[in-house]
Amino acid sequence: MARAYTASGVTENDVVQNDRPNNGLDTLDVWVEASPQLSERGPEAVKQVEARVGHDLQATLGLSANVVVRPPNSMPRNDGKAQRAIDQRALTYGR
Repeated sequence: MARAYTASGVTENDVVQNDRPNNGLDTLDVWVEASPQLSERGPEAVKQVEARVGHDLQATLGLSANVVVRPPNSMPRNDGKAQRAIDQRALTYGR
C-alpha cells in the first residue's frame, strides 16, 4: 500500500489511531518513527517533519491528523499483520 505522506527522515513504521472523545468528534492520531538521522538533527527538524506529514495527509486524503514523530526503534515492527490501525472509538448507536 502506498503511503499518503512523503516526508524524509521517518521509517516505514507507523500507527494510525482514531478516537471519539466526549465531544463526539472523531480524532486521528498518526505516529511515525524517526530515522536515527532525523533524531540527530534535533527537535526543530522533528517538528518540521510532523508538519510535513500532517500537510501531506491533508492534501492527499483530506484528513486532519495529529502527527507525532516517535524516537527511533520505538514502534512495533510490521510482522505482516494489520496491527498498525487502532480504533479507540466506543461506538454507540441510537443516542
